[in-house]
Amino acid sequence: EVIPMQTVTFKAPAALIKKLEKYARSEDRSKSHLVRKAVEAFVREMEEDAADYKLAMKRLQESDGVTHSWEEVKTMCGLK
Repeated sequence: EVIPMQTVTFKAPAALIKKLEKYARSEDRSKSHLVRKAVEAFVREMEEDAADYKLAMKRLQESDGVTHSWEEVKTMCGLK
């Protein structure tokens, strides 16, 4: 299946572009491929963070406002 693509232009420091070119050559991939994979990973991480936040807020609302400090959590889990 062919996925339609759009072009995006961005500015980056010359040193970063040189590194991108180096990795593209070493992986025998295009710069576009590497940037696309990086953006896909970033977007996936942002979506996961948003879902985690939404779930945390839902659980907080369901908990009648009861919260625990990080120190309490570590103690409850035997990490202290």
